[in-house]
Amino acid sequence: METKNQLPFILSDNLACALSDKDSAHIDKIADKIKAEDPKLATTDYFGSNVRQGYRPGPVLFYEDHRSIALSSANSFGHYQYRFLLLARQDDILLVEHKRALKYENYCRNILKLPSPEIICLDGEYNNSPLAKRCSENTEKLKQIAKIAKQSGCINIMPYISTGWTWVLAQRIAEIARVPVYVMAPPPRLTQKTNDKLWFSERLVECIGHRALPKTYYAFGPASLAIKVSRLAKTHSQIVIKIPSSASSMGNILISSSKISNMTLAERVDYLSNLIQFYASSEIFPLAVSAWDSDVITSPSLQVWIPRLHQGPPIVEGLFEQALDPKTHAFIGAKPALLQSKLEIRLIYEASMICHLFQKLGYYGRCSIDAVVAKSGNRNNIHWIDCNARWGGVSIPMTAANRLTGCWQNNLRIIVQSKINEHNSSIRDLIDATEDLRYNSYSKKEGIVIMNPPKYENTTYNDYMVFADTKRSENEILHNVKKVLGT
Repeated sequence: METKNQLPFILSDNLACALSDKDSAHIDKIADKIKAEDPKLATTDYFGSNVRQGYRPGPVLFYEDHRSIALSSANSFGHYQYRFLLLARQDDILLVEHKRALKYENYCRNILKLPSPEIICLDGEYNNSPLAKRCSENTEKLKQIAKIAKQSGCINIMPYISTGWTWVLAQRIAEIARVPVYVMAPPPRLTQKTNDKLWFSERLVECIGHRALPKTYYAFGPASLAIKVSRLAKTHSQIVIKIPSSASSMGNILISSSKISNMTLAERVDYLSNLIQFYASSEIFPLAVSAWDSDVITSPSLQVWIPRLHQGPPIVEGLFEQALDPKTHAFIGAKPALLQSKLEIRLIYEASMICHLFQKLGYYGRCSIDAVVAKSGNRNNIHWIDCNARWGGVSIPMTAANRLTGCWQNNLRIIVQSKINEHNSSIRDLIDATEDLRYNSYSKKEGIVIMNPPKYENTTYNDYMVFADTKRSENEILHNVKKVLGT
C-alpha cells in the first residue's frame, strides 16, 4: 500500500476491506474484456519514454483548471486555482493564471504556517485555452519549470483533472530538462471514460448488477429521448437526463412528469431538444435517462485514492454527505457521513469494486464516487449516480485537513461553499472579518480554514472548512461566521 513516504501528502487509513475471491475474479474478467476491446485505453507511450505515470520523490507542479469539464466556463472557477496551495510543500510549484492572490498566499504562510512554494503565474486574461496548453507554449515558464526539474533530477505533475494537455506539458518539460516527469493522474483517454456518466453506468451494471442503478434507459437521438422520458414518466414523478461528461449535478437535468404529461410526442421532442441545447450546445447524444429516486435518506460521496496496481488496493479515505445549514436547512456543502454500520460497509465494498476495475484498467490518482440511498420498504437501496475522476471540493479540503491536523476524522466537521454577488453591501472579506474565528496551527485548534481566495472578480466566495471538537462548537462557529459576514 502507498504510504505517506511514497506520496507528497498524507493518506488516511483505508476503510475498505479486500474483495472476495469471486468478486476479484469477476472484476479481472471485466477488465480483460475492456482492455481487449480498447487496447489503447491507458496508453501514454506517445508522450515519450521520460514521461511516466506515478510519483517519484521530488517537486510537484500543482495546477487546477476546470476547462475540460463540460458546462464550466473559462473564468467561473478562477478562484479555485489556489486550493492546491493547501497541499503544496516548500519545493513544489503552484501554477496559476491571470493574477496572483497575494493576500491569500500571506494567509496560508502566516496563519496556517504552510511553506511557500514557487508560484508561477501566466499573465493575461482568462480564455478558453487550457492552462496546461498555455504553459506548454510559454517558453519562459517552461524553462523556469524545467530548471527546477533538472536541479531535482525529476518533477511530478499533479493536475486537478488529467487531460491530453497535462501529458503534453509533461512531455515538453521532459524534452527541455532531460529528466523523468511523472504524472500523478490517469492517462487522458481513461480519464475521459471514467468521467463519462454513460460509460460509468455501464461499468456499474457489469460490476455490481442492474440494482446498482435506478431504472435507466439510453437515448441516441431526440425522438428516442422523448420516448424514454415518456416511458419513465408513467411510473415515476421525476426523471433525470444525464449529460455524459459534466461536473456532477451540473449535468443532471431534472424533469417533472407532470410537466410533460399532456404533451404530444412531437411536443415532447421539441421541449426536450430545447432543454438539452440550453445546457450544452454541442452534440451530446447518447444520453442516460433515469428515474429520480424518491424517499432519499442520504447522498454519500466516497473519497478514494487509487494507487498503481503494484502498490496496493484502492484506498477509501472517507465518506461524506450533503451538509445543511443548522437553522435554515439550506444546502451549504459537505460533512463527514454518519451512517449505519451495515450501510457504510455496503457502500465501501461496492465502491471498492468499481475502483478495483479502474485500477486494473490503468487508473492512478484521486477520484470520488457518488451515490444516493433511498428507502424501499425495510431495505435501503444504493444507487450509484456519478464518478468524478479527479480531485474535487471534498477531497482537497479533506487532504488539507489531514495535513494540518494529522487526522481529519478527529477535527473536520463541515466544508462550506457559498458565493454572494458583490452588490450586497454587507459583504466583508472573509480573511479580515473572521480573524477571531480562524484556525491556526500554533494556538487555536478550533475555527475555520479558508480554502481559496475569498474575493474574485465581481463575486465573494465564502469557502471554508470548520475544525471543531463537538457539534455544539461547530454550530457556534458557523453562527459566528455568518454573523460577522452579515449573511
